[in-house]
Amino acid sequence: MENQINPQQTKKTQSSKIILVVVISVIAITLIVGGGIYLWQNSKLKSAKNNLQLKQNEPSSVTADKEGWSSYQSQKWNFQFQYPSNYVLDTTYENKYADQGHLHLYDTPIYEAIKKGEIIEGAPLIEFSAYNNPDKLSALQWAKKDTARSNFSEEYKTTQVDNRDAMSYSWTGLGGGDTILLTSDDLEYIYSFHVLYMNENEKIRNDFLQIVKTIKF
Repeated sequence: MENQINPQQTKKTQSSKIILVVVISVIAITLIVGGGIYLWQNSKLKSAKNNLQLKQNEPSSVTADKEGWSSYQSQKWNFQFQYPSNYVLDTTYENKYADQGHLHLYDTPIYEAIKKGEIIEGAPLIEFSAYNNPDKLSALQWAKKDTARSNFSEEYKTTQVDNRDAMSYSWTGLGGGDTILLTSDDLEYIYSFHVLYMNENEKIRNDFLQIVKTIKF
């Protein structure tokens, strides 16, 4: 007798094939969608990292402000300040080193003399420095530990910069200096703001105090 085809068996076989196709399709779609999401998220992550790197390395912006003063914002070290028009801002060392940055303000005639090589060292200047603080030291701890940078003397006063606690002190070397020292809120950075002068009656000392009053974090 010839084999007869069972209609029910045929339907079961067809149903199994359909189910298999559906399962394979679902798996394929899941892989495609999942892969797409992964690539999209990875692309966003790379973009965010690149933007952060650009932000850290880009020089900050100088803009005009009230009363003829200019404003400068440091993207890398997270602070900004204003300074009078008779000063020249030198940003050469702001991003030169990974663990520290320095901004220098010179009275215009002094800056021009330096450029001409007429003044080598000891010129009056205002310097805003920032240092990485991996040990999370307080300003006082850092000043005592790194005296080469801080020029710290045991006598100091408490003060504030942009409503943040700070310490201030004066010191002598080739000339004189006044320093204001504080940390960032998260202790990630040490900020050392100071002025160098040859004569304690120089106008740059008062200019320094007025500029410090404009600092914002």
